[in-house]
Amino acid sequence: AGGQVNVSAGSLTIIGRDADGFPSGVSGRALPGSSGRPGNVSIDVAGAFELRDGGILNIANEARVADPSTIAASTLSVRAGELSVSDANILASSSENVSAGRIAITTIGGLRLTRAAISTSALEGDGGPITITAGGPVLVKDSGVTTSVTGSTNGNGGDITVSAPALALASGFVLANTAAPRARGGNVAINVGLLVPDGSNVFIGGARIASFRTGLAGFNVIQAAAPDGVAGQLDLTRPELNLSGSLVTLLVPSIDFGLLGRDVCSAGTDSSFTVLGAGALPAAAAAPLRISPQPRR
Repeated sequence: AGGQVNVSAGSLTIIGRDADGFPSGVSGRALPGSSGRPGNVSIDVAGAFELRDGGILNIANEARVADPSTIAASTLSVRAGELSVSDANILASSSENVSAGRIAITTIGGLRLTRAAISTSALEGDGGPITITAGGPVLVKDSGVTTSVTGSTNGNGGDITVSAPALALASGFVLANTAAPRARGGNVAINVGLLVPDGSNVFIGGARIASFRTGLAGFNVIQAAAPDGVAGQLDLTRPELNLSGSLVTLLVPSIDFGLLGRDVCSAGTDSSFTVLGAGALPAAAAAPLRISPQPRR
């Protein structure tokens, strides 16, 4: 089994790659032919933690084992005063038949993701869960928080929980999908007081797996799809939605098909982001969204 890695610091910066493209970072791996038990990685930073320009935090399982159910999931945990991830990744992956590890991130202040990923992925096992708990706002810009299963034989999507005072999405994706047949998508819980999507659009649900795309204004996705299985549950608190400096009440989850319909698919019962069907909103929430501006505060 891989050993434990513990990093404790007042502040921490992980930057870049070497001349051969090998990234700076902290990792634990179970190599092919091993027992399939990567070590845990724990990062504890009292102040600012910056991960950028190709840096990586990673736990990876590359071993195929006889009985995957006997392998306990490893954990990658990060605690920081504040965390900024730019052009860099925080990953827990499994490229064989073992389930992916867990990622747990806790910040006293804010969390910023820019062209970055916090991701668990599995081929034949389950996607690992991701938990993000922030004392300040969370920005997901041209970035994704994903727990995906890419294989076609087995594996449920991992669960995702985001808890913060505010969540801003700018080409931001929160995906707990699986491509495996008869599997289920992960459960997604978004517990925030304020939701700020660019373009005032966030697409929720859908039976087909959305492709991650950046730089497309208003293309923000929260999804737990399982095209050949059972979609995961989406649990969003009903936060206030900030539009043009005014605070308004978001009565039902926001679904706007305008931008998406022109670019990917049209709205309707066979759309990737329809308001009815597996993985979408319940029929009670299928009415068009009407937002009445409230007085400025």
